[in-house]
Amino acid sequence: MDIFEAAEKGELNMILECLKNGTNVDEKNDDGETVLFTALFNKRLEIMKALIKAGADINVKDSSEIRILSWAAIRGDLEAMNLLISAGADVNAKDSEGITILMRVEEKTFDLERSKLVIMKLIEAGANINIKDNYGYTVLMQATKKGHKEMMKLLKEKGAIEYPVIY
Repeated sequence: MDIFEAAEKGELNMILECLKNGTNVDEKNDDGETVLFTALFNKRLEIMKALIKAGADINVKDSSEIRILSWAAIRGDLEAMNLLISAGADVNAKDSEGITILMRVEEKTFDLERSKLVIMKLIEAGANINIKDNYGYTVLMQATKKGHKEMMKLLKEKGAIEYPVIY
């Protein structure tokens, strides 16, 4: 059993054995994901803790340039977010297009109440709601353009600056 399969199945002892035997904690699979992603996607918080303790990169990106904290946030996994943020994950990280974690969450809103909790958590952790992407858009401009009224209200309450939206 390799480290990825061990993470998928929740085999913490096997993970520790793999690491002890020299497996790189940040080794990537064919999808460009480290074992930390595998643990996140399979809701293996204890394994995530062990990997972080072993030195896993907490700002790691997958092959699509999406960071692990972004995936935790998009999935609404507040426990994984708390773990990554407390370990020092960058809440203001951008992808190659300048898209922030806040923008990804707003864009992928599928459970409004959960998304609002995620956004509040990111803001509490220091996420800057007025950062612009490479095209000049902020998360509020994105919400406005998409007509996400509840998100617009929350972002304004949290101090988002209103800029004109260009359609």
